[in-house]
Amino acid sequence: MYDNFLFRKKWWDIIKGLPAEQRGEVMDAISNYLFDGIEPHFNTLTPAAIAVQFILQDIRTDKERYDDLTEKRREAGRKGGLQRVAKVVNEQAKQANQANQANAILLENENKQNQAKQAIEIEEEKENNNTPPPPSPTPAPV
Repeated sequence: MYDNFLFRKKWWDIIKGLPAEQRGEVMDAISNYLFDGIEPHFNTLTPAAIAVQFILQDIRTDKERYDDLTEKRREAGRKGGLQRVAKVVNEQAKQANQANQANAILLENENKQNQAKQAIEIEEEKENNNTPPPPSPTPAPV
């Protein structure tokens, strides 16, 4: 039935006043029920038997809640819950793709601007190198 279970403090509060032998009976009964599916049967009404009944009532209530929740979620899935989630995920992916495209365009424009600046700087440097040198001063007559 189960691989493991949580032991609640309120269960401990129920059995902690019992003698060790009866606490062992309670733990055996709970373990046999949960792990092997064996219903506990007590011939006499002992404190251990009462404790087991209280604990099993909690376990059964929890199982009913879990089964109800599982069924509700299963029904929601059949009604298209998964399709709605897929639609949201696809929309998010589309938005991310559009954002990536916009970033790529901005980066491309920035690269073009940098190339244009570099071309202007190269032209300006060429113009500065092509200007004739200033005339040299004429030597004074001797």
